[in-house]
Amino acid sequence: MAFSYFNQESEKNHLISSKKANIYLDTEFIFHPAGIELISLALVRDNGEAYYAISAEFHPEKADEWVKSQVLAQLRPEEPRKPLAQIKAELVAFVGYQIPAFWAYFATYDWFLVLQLFGGMAHLPCNFPSYCGELRQEADRLNLAEAQYPPNPKPHHAQWDAQWNRHLHQVLRSLEKENSPANTCN
Repeated sequence: MAFSYFNQESEKNHLISSKKANIYLDTEFIFHPAGIELISLALVRDNGEAYYAISAEFHPEKADEWVKSQVLAQLRPEEPRKPLAQIKAELVAFVGYQIPAFWAYFATYDWFLVLQLFGGMAHLPCNFPSYCGELRQEADRLNLAEAQYPPNPKPHHAQWDAQWNRHLHQVLRSLEKENSPANTCN
């Protein structure tokens, strides 16, 4: 199936589902004085369906020692690497025609890297939002202490962290539901 970015209003109205779909996002990256490079990107839907890709275009020699020991050391040599253009196309295909609600934990760099794949916010597919939901802020808003967070079995790996983001959001939604005025007795 060919993908368009839904530039025409009539096409958009017929092809895009109006139901928002939560998609949990995580990236691993190299930050250096000249910029930021995507190492890997993972997406997970509420139903657990997942997408994961490792970039073929990052420069491991630019990574600091922490990234080398905590992130790069977890990448298996046999895992395929993909060009950024392919990751972008696969991200669009994964989202499809629905309106995504992206969520990440400390989302700033994750969302910046998604925007970078598209050449900036102005070039996002029109069914994509211009922002990413921030799970850390939600946790703070709901007074969930870090000690109450679900465990993450393999931190600093985009695949595991995106799954963890999904789990954290489930905990936050449950907490919000428990604390809603409809669930309190007067």
